[in-house]
Amino acid sequence: MTDYFRAADAAVVRRVLEAADGGSPLLGPQRALDGVEAKGLDPTVVLGQLVAAVRQVPWAVDLVGDTPVWPANLPAGTGPRTRTAPG
Repeated sequence: MTDYFRAADAAVVRRVLEAADGGSPLLGPQRALDGVEAKGLDPTVVLGQLVAAVRQVPWAVDLVGDTPVWPANLPAGTGPRTRTAPG
């Protein structure tokens, strides 16, 4: 499952995911973050194409980036990530 949501920074994401024991911050009676569930959508390509369309720029594989954010002690390249778009 892929969830897209907004948070002030990685610390907020970690705090919310720790409180939900890694569960989605978009589910349950108290949604912790504003966002959408996007099951089965490729985050790199689909999110990048959406950002490109909104910004009216060509899509590129590096248009959005990702950084592991939870749990805090994960090795690079593993686990849940936050995806970011420049500017």
